[in-house]
Amino acid sequence: MTLAERIARIYAGKWSTASEKFPLPYHTLEGHNVSVMLDVIMKVTHGATRNRLANGSVATMKCVANLQESYPNAKLFFSTYSRNPEGANEKNWVEKMLPSATHVGSIPTTSAEAKALRAFYDEIDWYPWTMLIVTDEFNSRRTRDIYRLYFPETNIFILAIPIAKTHDPESPILNFRNMNRAILWETLIPLIPFWVLTHSGDLGKRILEWLSYRVAQASAS
Repeated sequence: MTLAERIARIYAGKWSTASEKFPLPYHTLEGHNVSVMLDVIMKVTHGATRNRLANGSVATMKCVANLQESYPNAKLFFSTYSRNPEGANEKNWVEKMLPSATHVGSIPTTSAEAKALRAFYDEIDWYPWTMLIVTDEFNSRRTRDIYRLYFPETNIFILAIPIAKTHDPESPILNFRNMNRAILWETLIPLIPFWVLTHSGDLGKRILEWLSYRVAQASAS
């Protein structure tokens, strides 16, 4: 394993809070292990290319479908990536595999996704106490930190699907061997500014939303 791959796995691969190493919590009820009530299962999307849609996104959907059997009362949500390649109908894919899932919008960034989900709950005047975010994104710690800005009182779990299960040839981790110095831009350099932004309350949230807006404008041009 190269140094770049080691950095990637230290920074990204070990932050899943719903993996075998960090399982979802259980409580005992009359001698039986019963999973805790889960209010929300959110399928996070990071499409970008046809390979990522056909591999990472599908693997994420299958994982959510399996979780639905364990948490039948949880509400399912998903977003689509606003910069998907032309002709890639991610929304149809998800709705076909997860017919009970609610689409919160076509989004350019994770902060826009979290904001859209929060807006949905504000509209129905309800607040989730436990949330599981299922993602194929390798920097899942960043995803959790961003969601905490919009759901500060929610107990948030991340299930980051191992890259080996997505069989995604364009996975960032699988490509780190060929990234050379680009590894710094994917791991170490974003670490400090994202930590500052996600731990700066409303100011950090406003800056993230402004950056998200700029990304959305760029994608529309």
